[in-house]
Order: sequence, then structure tokens, then C-alpha cells
Amino acid sequence: GVDGCYGVSDGLFGGMAIGLPPLLKFGTRDLIERYAVPCIKGEKRICLAISEPYAGSDVAQIRTSASPLQDGAWQVSGVKKWITGGMVADFFTTLARTE
Repeated sequence: GVDGCYGVSDGLFGGMAIGLPPLLKFGTRDLIERYAVPCIKGEKRICLAISEPYAGSDVAQIRTSASPLQDGAWQVSGVKKWITGGMVADFFTTLARTE
């Protein structure tokens, strides 16, 4: 049997289980409406992008940076790797350094 086999559920929902909470806790009402609600409804998928090739999951060593642009958007520069659910995600909660 498949009792105790979590591979399918982890593959389908693992990214959302770790990518959605930061958005719900720190996101503005607008961000939550645009990104979290479709994920909760099952229309979209979200994941968490932390790990990097040279830092792994050591968040103190990440190199990815984000800089605000004049139009209110952000420019994110860097590389992420080993993202649970990243292959099927519509949205990424991404860890980046800011000034």
C-alpha cells in the first residue's frame, strides 16, 4: 500500500505550505488579494525560494539582493536553487537582501 507515502502530497502542497505563510503574515492587503487568495482557492501555486548554490539554506550567507525601483517595483538579482514546488509554482516568495 501507500500508507505513509507523503511524496505526492509533499510534491503538490509542500511548496505552498512554506511559501504562503510569509505572504499571509507580512503581505499587504493588496498582495494577499492578488497572490494568496488564488493559491488558497487552488487556482495558483506558490513556493518559497531561499536556497542558493553557494549558501544552501544558510540565510545569513545569501547573495540575492532586491532594490526598489522608482515605479514602486523591485529589481531582484541573484540565483536560487532547490526550490520545493518551484517547477509548478506560479508565484515565488523569495528571500533577498535589501539595504
